[in-house]
Amino acid sequence: MSAAATEEERRKQRVAIEEAAVVELRRHMAAEDYRLKKELGWHVGKEIPIATIIVLILQTAGVVWWAATTSAELKAQKDSIAATQAMQMSVDRRQDDEAQRSESRIVLQLGMLNQKLDRLIEKR
Repeated sequence: MSAAATEEERRKQRVAIEEAAVVELRRHMAAEDYRLKKELGWHVGKEIPIATIIVLILQTAGVVWWAATTSAELKAQKDSIAATQAMQMSVDRRQDDEAQRSESRIVLQLGMLNQKLDRLIEKR
């Protein structure tokens, strides 16, 4: 075998070794990426104090309770406003009726005064 053939054979072996190393490195990097993703992904561990978890649960419950209370108060206020408006309409109707009756009485009395004045004028 000649020196060139031997050199070509060595070069092919070196390329095959390098390709195998690249494949092994890629496999190792993929495994390392998977391990890091799993390790750095979201999880609950011993490093989160139980007090923090309890506080978050209580805070969430408090917000839900506050929202329910606010909703109930808003409904009560709407009902109160509706009742007040109904009462005000009733009072307004009654006042309008009284004003019309008073106007009618005044017109009647003015008519009676006009008749009396007419009689007085006719007597003179």
